Amino acid sequence: MPSVTEVLDYATEPELMRWYRREGFAKCDRIGNEAKVIGTIVDETVQRIVQGKTGDGIPVKLPGPEVMNCLQAFSKFLTNHQGFIPSIKSLQAELRHGDLVGHPDFLIEEPHRWGIVDLKTSKRIYSKHWTQVAQYAFMQERLLRLAIQTVEARDSLSQAKLKECPQLFVAILRLDKESGQYEYVEVTDLAFIQSEVKMFDAYRMAYDHGTRVREFFRQQHEEEVLGAS
Repeated sequence: MPSVTEVLDYATEPELMRWYRREGFAKCDRIGNEAKVIGTIVDETVQRIVQGKTGDGIPVKLPGPEVMNCLQAFSKFLTNHQGFIPSIKSLQAELRHGDLVGHPDFLIEEPHRWGIVDLKTSKRIYSKHWTQVAQYAFMQERLLRLAIQTVEARDSLSQAKLKECPQLFVAILRLDKESGQYEYVEVTDLAFIQSEVKMFDAYRMAYDHGTRVREFFRQQHEEEVLGAS
């Protein structure tokens, strides 16, 4: 069962490939792994902060100042967005669409709008980040439609309230590892969100094609080995 991030990571951008060739695969893999460790620690710590578990939320050993800079940035964000934590409906909720699974960082529900906010610790907001969060919103929208259908069969009054169509938004919250500042960008343009969902479909087609090709070569290799034995 592939995840949204697995599908998006399948295709490597030309800029990233040039970086790998310029710096060497071993060095780039080391930098990438360090970034993943920092991102994981920040994600886990932010979840503890949101849940009010601040006593044991910060790791004893940190891999440098990057984590503390990200946490400082998150603290600044909360100071400027004091309604953020009360608006969180769920953390890392599991969304499914067919054989696809996704875990957005924050599902937000407010009186007149709902949305997905994803947390990043990258150097900047990349185009794939919008593809990812738009796909999460699409998967959650399917769940909302199922909820409406369920309520419709049970309670027409509640169903009418659900059809008030609260505004959808997607957002990226980027915590800068170097400056300790944050960048928060929201998008409400449905045409943009829908175009990013279509872009994810293209990534999925490439991922599925690659999976079929790998399986073909695996079977071919097995046949060659068995034929030679």
